[in-house]
Amino acid sequence: MAVAAYTTLNSLVHALRVAYVCSREWKWFAANAAVTQLIIVVGAGLLVLLRVDDPVMWMWIYAASALPAVAMLFLAPSSWKREAPTRAETRGLRRRGWMLLLSDFSNTAMLRSDRLLLPMLSSSAALGLYVTVATVLEMATWPVQQWVDASLRSWSKSFSSTPPRIFHLIARSILLLMFFASLLAAAAFAMIGFVLPVSYQPATVVIIPLAVSAVVFGVTRVQQGLLIALDSPGRVSIVEIIGTGASLLAYLALIPSLGMLGAAYGSIIGYSACAAAGGIALIQVSRKRPTSAVVDECDEDAKACIPPAAADTEARTESELAMNDTGCQHPDQMRK
Repeated sequence: MAVAAYTTLNSLVHALRVAYVCSREWKWFAANAAVTQLIIVVGAGLLVLLRVDDPVMWMWIYAASALPAVAMLFLAPSSWKREAPTRAETRGLRRRGWMLLLSDFSNTAMLRSDRLLLPMLSSSAALGLYVTVATVLEMATWPVQQWVDASLRSWSKSFSSTPPRIFHLIARSILLLMFFASLLAAAAFAMIGFVLPVSYQPATVVIIPLAVSAVVFGVTRVQQGLLIALDSPGRVSIVEIIGTGASLLAYLALIPSLGMLGAAYGSIIGYSACAAAGGIALIQVSRKRPTSAVVDECDEDAKACIPPAAADTEARTESELAMNDTGCQHPDQMRK
C-alpha cells in the first residue's frame, strides 16, 4: 500500500512539475519542489531520532512528500487563463508521449540496474557503500536537468526559425556539470571522512568514477532535450535503448571482478555509449533540419516562399511584356 500510494502521488508531482515549468510559474514550481524535499528531510530526521528502522514507515514518508502537490491542485489561482490545446496539438502531444514512454523505461533501467545487479553479482555491503556515494553525486545532474526542462518550450520555438546552437548549449552544460560534480565529489569525501563511520571508507574509491559518470549522464539529458525540441522523440528512445544495453553488458562484465568499482566504470561506459548515440542522432537531425524547414515554410505560406526558378521565370515574363509594350524605347529607359 505504501509503494502504491507513493507511485500514484509521485506521478501527480511529476505532472504538476511539468505544468508549472511549461506555464513558467516559477514561484509555484519552487514552492512545490522545496516543500516536497522539506517533508522528506524532516520525516527522515524524525525516524532517525525515534530509531524507527521499519522500511515501510520510510516509504510512507516518501508518499507524504507528495501532499503539497495535492494541495496545490486546489490552491492554484482560478484566475489563470490557459488556452486549451487544439485537437491536432493533443494528438501530437499524445503521440510524443507514447514514443517517449519507451525511453523512460530504458532510462530507469540504465540508472538503476547497477543497484539491482550489485547484490547479485557482488554483495549487499557493496551496494550500501555504492548507493551512499551515488546518491550524493546524482544531485550534480539536477541543475542541468531543471535547465533543460525549463528550456524545452523556448528551444522548440526558436529552433523552428533559427538553426540550433547545439555545440554552444552542450558546452555550457558540460561546464555546469563539471562544477557541480566537483563540488559534490568534495562533499562526498568530507561526508565519508568526517561524518560517516570508518566502515564507509572503502566507498571513496568510487567517488571520482561516479563524478565522471554524472557529467556524462548530464550531457545525455541535454542531448535528448535538444532532440525533443527538434521534434525527434523516436530517436530519444533509440538512444536510451543503446545506452541501457551498453550499461547492462558493462555491469555484467565488470561487477563480478571489481565489485562497486565495476558498477561505477560500467556507468561511465553505458552513459558514454548513450552520449555517442545521442551525438550521432543530433548530427543527423540537424543536417536534415534546413531542408525540412524550407519545405514547411513553403507549405505554410506559398506566397512568401516562391522557389528561385519560379521567381526567375516570373521576372523574365514581366520583362518581356515590358519590352513589347514599350516598343522602341531608349535602352537606358529599358534598363530603368
